[in-house]
Amino acid sequence: MADGISLLDIPQAAAAELAAGQFVYVVTPDGIPYKADISEVVSRMQADAGNVGIKLHTQNIIAADMLNGNTTPIPVTISRQAGETVSPIFPIVGSLVFNSVAFATNTVIGIRYVGSNEPIATCDLLARTASGTVNFEPVTTVALGDSQYLIDTDLEIYVVGGDPTAGDSVTAVSFHYTVG
Repeated sequence: MADGISLLDIPQAAAAELAAGQFVYVVTPDGIPYKADISEVVSRMQADAGNVGIKLHTQNIIAADMLNGNTTPIPVTISRQAGETVSPIFPIVGSLVFNSVAFATNTVIGIRYVGSNEPIATCDLLARTASGTVNFEPVTTVALGDSQYLIDTDLEIYVVGGDPTAGDSVTAVSFHYTVG
């Protein structure tokens, strides 16, 4: 029995579904992989969350805030005590309800700890020209001297590289997390 599934072992169509954020592959306790709709996985996680101290957070973001999302990052509103850290659990999922004007110029959003100079995850959510979801990709390469994970600080969502020059869609970022 394999310890995990490599994307190399998944047929191209399935890999495309994974990349589009429509489905995830889940492995049963006896090692059998199956395709599950993102909403099914989120529902299961919500049902189990209370049992293990895991909570779900969804941050709704209006277009005006996203248009200023580099200049003024959007604070993630999760309560925590001094000395505690919010730890997101992957996948972090971005969703966009397309209105009429696509976001332009800067379309990658990130989530980071306030005060860090590297995101923990990013996605090209704002490039969408139709409603849908995108999974954030963890950022695993951090330059020497840069900070990424900070304790005793809040999270924020921001637009990477500069403010978008246009766009009127509503977005949301959802993830499960623990506080400790």
